[in-house]
Amino acid sequence: FRIYKINSDGTGDWDDWPFDLGAPALQSKDGSDSLDARGRKIPQLVGDQTLWWVMNDADTAQHAILFETKPLGIEARVLAFGFANMGPLSDVLFYQWELNNKSNVDYDSCFVGFWDDPDVGDAADDLVGCDRELNVGYCYNGLSADKSYLGSPPCIGFQLLKGPLVNDAPLPMTSFVFFWGAAPAPWGDPDYVSEAYNFLKGFMSDGTSYVDNDGKPSRFMYDGDPVTGIGFVDDFPADRRFLLGCGSFSLSAGEKQTILAAKVIGNGETNLTSIIDMKNSCRLLQQFAPFLFKPALFSEPIVELYAHSDERGIELSWNDVKKQYQNVSSHVLGYKVWQLDPNGERRAIASYDEIDGITTMIDVIDGVETIVYEGEENGLDTRVSVENDAWDHTPFQFGREYTFLLQAFVYHPFAAAGQKVKTNELLPKTITYVPSDYSTSSSAVRVYVFRAGLSLNRGAISH
Repeated sequence: FRIYKINSDGTGDWDDWPFDLGAPALQSKDGSDSLDARGRKIPQLVGDQTLWWVMNDADTAQHAILFETKPLGIEARVLAFGFANMGPLSDVLFYQWELNNKSNVDYDSCFVGFWDDPDVGDAADDLVGCDRELNVGYCYNGLSADKSYLGSPPCIGFQLLKGPLVNDAPLPMTSFVFFWGAAPAPWGDPDYVSEAYNFLKGFMSDGTSYVDNDGKPSRFMYDGDPVTGIGFVDDFPADRRFLLGCGSFSLSAGEKQTILAAKVIGNGETNLTSIIDMKNSCRLLQQFAPFLFKPALFSEPIVELYAHSDERGIELSWNDVKKQYQNVSSHVLGYKVWQLDPNGERRAIASYDEIDGITTMIDVIDGVETIVYEGEENGLDTRVSVENDAWDHTPFQFGREYTFLLQAFVYHPFAAAGQKVKTNELLPKTITYVPSDYSTSSSAVRVYVFRAGLSLNRGAISH
């Protein structure tokens, strides 16, 4: 009957957390519930804000507006959370649904659907697509500009991270379809339960197949690449709704299924580069999803390096990985930053070490004591300004590409030998140097105004 919310700053429903309804508690290392000083269970905070609620379909009155179906007796316990400052994860909303069949009926041929009516700014100019490898459906602006976002409209993705289990293996996305408001059948919103079920299975509302560019039946609409224009791509902007389907599976009486998903926002410089940004985050989520929903003790740090030009040089920054380990007994040791030359050789730019009394960390790897970390006790930071090329010590040159690396080090005191210090995968970050005070470029801006058949064209403007 309500949504419960707790925040990392200590505000929210900490004292009212509904453990009796199944709300998650903070776990100790041995798997038992952690207790506070007064012996009370502690709510499990995931991210910087955690929401939890229970819902079911038991109220028959509500079914009058839901295709007049009968209650299934399904209960859903829902966990939703997000991070305020975790690099690419700051633009992600995570969901976990625990489905419990509390009826006495065994259900087969079940489908779950991830539905969205995104309305990216102006609702009438949206396009949709899907990526089967990433298990994501998404919506993006059909034009390079939008009245709400001007020149940089975002892209929203709905990604399946863990589908229902069939034979102990999670199902992937099994269909992706779209429909839109005020459209005639079979393209419009479903009016009957059979139409909704057809959409879930990957068909149009009347049960006929969608077709691709070659006229072949497809259950994955627009699975091409809009950025390159290759493959099956949406080309008719409209008020799109989309539905990512996953099934079929059985849900017997008393059986439970847990499903994980995320809403991912991509923020690029254009409507198409926003798709690239969204997909990059989806790749990261596929790798780290298992412990994001239940923080793992011995996980690798999630960190992303950002770079931008300014009048002094290149500013490098990254997210503080401490937030990733706020509920576990792990310790961030420090960060190291390098610049790469064209051959992949690295040269140190900066090193930041937590003031913790640890300057050297030794672990046993393959039976040999090995130094796995060294620091300088100079304190942690998450940014560095670089004024000169680390290789020739000259100022950065306009239009030239420069590549950097960032490595974060985390100490896991309870991990096995050889696993006590974890680092992130080293992903090069390349930037083309264009100082922020550079102002000699020009571009053409055309503004078209249509009023009662009159068209006005304002010509090119240099700036």
